[in-house]
Amino acid sequence: MLKVLIRAHGPQPGHLATGNDHGLRWIYADRHLPDGTTLLIGFGLHDQTGKPTTAQVTSALTAALPQARLLDFDWPDWSADPFAHGTRVSPRLTTLPDYDAAHWAPHGNLAFAGSDLYSAEQDWFEGALFGARAAADALHKRLTERHAP
Repeated sequence: MLKVLIRAHGPQPGHLATGNDHGLRWIYADRHLPDGTTLLIGFGLHDQTGKPTTAQVTSALTAALPQARLLDFDWPDWSADPFAHGTRVSPRLTTLPDYDAAHWAPHGNLAFAGSDLYSAEQDWFEGALFGARAAADALHKRLTERHAP
């Protein structure tokens, strides 16, 4: 996946556009910035878009939110980052079993957490919170059972 941070005039926070084929397939108007512009977050497929250009971002933004006027954008190349290996998990159908929540169940004193591994709200902040809570609960149960009289 490719994640782009966009600063624009026009869109109101809370607007979401998805499904276009202009490189960025999901654009969300997140919030107003102190200077009155809007911060938007866009996602696309890195292997289809490559390094985003001003023309690509303008085209996607215009298609998604016609009232928006691009001021600037930036993007971290997380796909090339040796530690991140991308922005988020977007598994191919053949690898879906690897992301099944049961596959990442607690094992001894080790519990996994993250939005990509939780059984609901995957890829969302809420999924990360739910996953962290489930991991903490599992570890608490394990420690309580181990130290029970």
